[in-house]
Amino acid sequence: MNARTGVLRLLLPAALWLALAALSPAAAEVRVSGSASDVTVEAHAVNLTAIVAALSKATGIRIAVNGTDNVPIDGTYRGSVKEVLSDILRNVSFLITDVSDANGPGLLVTLFVGNVPPPPPSTDNL
Repeated sequence: MNARTGVLRLLLPAALWLALAALSPAAAEVRVSGSASDVTVEAHAVNLTAIVAALSKATGIRIAVNGTDNVPIDGTYRGSVKEVLSDILRNVSFLITDVSDANGPGLLVTLFVGNVPPPPPSTDNL
């Protein structure tokens, strides 16, 4: 075996590994830009928890989620925080409640399991 063949035997596995790494799915990530009234969310294979944490950090809105939805989310969403959350959750039964108080703006997102419809709006404040 000559030196050239030896070098090729060393480089071939590394080249194959790099090619396979390039074909593997992209890492999960979420990017948020803008303000609470006009925010853009770019999501790649992330769950709702990651999106809510990024939205909360970027906009200063406290967001809590009751229930779980572990379906990977992919896409770009734009609008107010409520519009973005509604768009992301369009295939899930959910309710978004404003829980703003003296500590600042806040939202509570309630996810309903299965085909259970959300409760009717409260008439206490009418």
